[in-house]
Amino acid sequence: MLNLLSYYEGVQDKFPISSYLIDFSMGLDVDSTEIEWLFNKGYSTIPHAIRRCKRVSPAEKIILEEIYMSMGFGLESTITRKALANLLDMGVDTVRANIRKLQEKKFLAVGEFNERYYYFVKSLSLNPYIIMSELTHYAKRSYLAKLPKSICDAGVQLRIEKLVKSEKYQEYINHILEDSSYRKIMLIKNDYFRFIEELIKTENKIDITIPEI
Repeated sequence: MLNLLSYYEGVQDKFPISSYLIDFSMGLDVDSTEIEWLFNKGYSTIPHAIRRCKRVSPAEKIILEEIYMSMGFGLESTITRKALANLLDMGVDTVRANIRKLQEKKFLAVGEFNERYYYFVKSLSLNPYIIMSELTHYAKRSYLAKLPKSICDAGVQLRIEKLVKSEKYQEYINHILEDSSYRKIMLIKNDYFRFIEELIKTENKIDITIPEI
């Protein structure tokens, strides 16, 4: 069977899968013929840090992505909740509830004028959910780099994921919500890494220091 991506092996500075998906998003097949039935052209550019962000649900992520992409060349979005519901096959109440969560988690600022909602981008570099998620990914990779994968998957990774679902993890998020200064974030990072190290040492009998970022 011919590998579809072999058509794109010679494209410079691009992954074959990226080239294929971009072509498809523009309505072009691998042989450059037009895909006449494709209506939803275009593609999104959502960072991995958002797609893989912990304590943010799949529904929240896809709604955030749709709002971001609806901004186009503008500085904000005025897409309606009903339009989002229709595009994403969700109920309007589900969209409304998840937008409220995205506000609470500091991914969006929402304004209202003349019965229309306006959605604005908030700083991702200072988002507490992204900060804590990225620190968690880094910590997990640090253990994976020093231990056999079987040990990590069976114990360490599960222990850290359990921590992510805990009130302790939410407390770290709340501290950043209160103070997102660089100094505070560094203090939280150090405290979080030491907490993970002690947790894994106590519960899994593994003593490893997470390297400084």
